[in-house]
Amino acid sequence: MQKKNNSKMFIQLVVTLLSIGLYQCEIIPRFDMRDKDGIIFDPIVPRAGESMTAKCTVVQLTPGNRKSVSWRLHRQNDGKIFYLATNNDVFQFKNPIQRLWAHHELNSQDWYLHFDPLDRDDIGNLTCYLADTGEEEVSLTRYLDVHSEPIILESSTKDVEVDIGESFNSRYIRLGVSLSLAVQIKAFSDIDFDVLGRRF
Repeated sequence: MQKKNNSKMFIQLVVTLLSIGLYQCEIIPRFDMRDKDGIIFDPIVPRAGESMTAKCTVVQLTPGNRKSVSWRLHRQNDGKIFYLATNNDVFQFKNPIQRLWAHHELNSQDWYLHFDPLDRDDIGNLTCYLADTGEEEVSLTRYLDVHSEPIILESSTKDVEVDIGESFNSRYIRLGVSLSLAVQIKAFSDIDFDVLGRRF
């Protein structure tokens, strides 16, 4: 009888130790790094004024260990950090016209962030990270380099002479760059002028 009780207690002890071991060896999800960049950009070369999709893939997910993935952008030109989205919820770049969408299907390992269109100011470090891992962040970061074309000017070959108090029209095409041209012209001129509703 004593042997039987000892055997039963031994089995219970082994089961308990195995349970503790399995609990301590819980598989922690991580991001897929089979691609050297981690975050996949489509197209590979993002361009201002065009759409772009970023994708993060999380591996080692289990049915009982679902995770949320968030996105943030550390913008280069002004150093601001934008918390963009979590799963399908978008927090930034929605006003006045939405140009950012996030997508994730419940049983998928892939999370997507879709810009349409990209802006020249979106240059910076784009990070996707697990939103519910506690203090230790599990994340991937990739530099988002938004390519843009130079300003293309369309004008006549003749100079335009304007007297003080008079107005004139000059046409140019803006592609993904800020209105720095007007500021440069203003620096060499005493004439006030209006570009796209902005007074210089």
